[in-house]
Amino acid sequence: MNFKNFDLNLLRILAALLKTGSTTRAGQQIGLSQPAVSAALARLRHALNDPLFVRQGRNLIATEYAETLREPLIDLLDQTEILLKGPETFDPKTDGYDFLCSGSDFFGELLIPHLADHMTQHAPLVRIRMQAVVAETYADPLINGADLALLPAAPFPKWVESQFLFQSHFIVIARRNNPMLSGRGAVKSDRISLDAFCAAQHVLFSPEGKFHGYSDAALLDTGRSRTVALTLPTFSGVGNAVAHSDMIALMPHQMAQYMAPRIGLDLFQPPIVLEPIDLVMAWHQRTNNSPAHRWLRDMITLLSKPLQALPSRPA
Repeated sequence: MNFKNFDLNLLRILAALLKTGSTTRAGQQIGLSQPAVSAALARLRHALNDPLFVRQGRNLIATEYAETLREPLIDLLDQTEILLKGPETFDPKTDGYDFLCSGSDFFGELLIPHLADHMTQHAPLVRIRMQAVVAETYADPLINGADLALLPAAPFPKWVESQFLFQSHFIVIARRNNPMLSGRGAVKSDRISLDAFCAAQHVLFSPEGKFHGYSDAALLDTGRSRTVALTLPTFSGVGNAVAHSDMIALMPHQMAQYMAPRIGLDLFQPPIVLEPIDLVMAWHQRTNNSPAHRWLRDMITLLSKPLQALPSRPA
């Protein structure tokens, strides 16, 4: 390929094709007609000496070579956007900004109400759309356009920045005076026995609807297992299902302590060692220097501090 004669505008079209798998949708994304995108694809194929995409039904499937270009191309275009983006300022008292954030109802219950109060008093023109996390990988919300994701720490791609917020410990929740836990030896002090834990039916928080969760691997190490009878996509749903049945569940301690007095739950330590979960906020590195995004991250950091201070043992 003769790089001197290569039209760099074709890279934007290639990125759009990789994202959409369609000449029509790629054109809509970048403001070109479908014939113009098809012509650009022909030029790309000639310049790169590869078909780049093969048709499968109504979709274009990237070739192996095109797939190798996906992440480097996204990084290149993002860095170019950062390079060319001019300086900006943000005053939350007078400036408006629309954010898209992603997180479970854990954050919707425990963090966002305090952020709403702060916005009312100090950032009246800021708007936030909160969406649930349902994704194959933790980076998916950011790939799909979220400005900020609130979620467990994970091995993120290199283009994702993250910051620790607080830790959550898992504790067992059961409805108050659950008869399944009234037998001799079912609970000792504030800890549920392994036998009682495994004998009970469990409710599992799982946005994806999976029947295996964080604790199952730890149980397997002891040679035991549990029965997950119900999965729900929200922690509030898990708590309410437990409050109205003889099922039990594991829940982050902050959420459990918040819900317990409201819906009538007893709290216990689990019978096995479960490592705490680090909760973080993650964002695309292209917004690192955005004053508006820095303001939001600073507010999330500040308002999360009380969640780190909550004791992890049941009251």
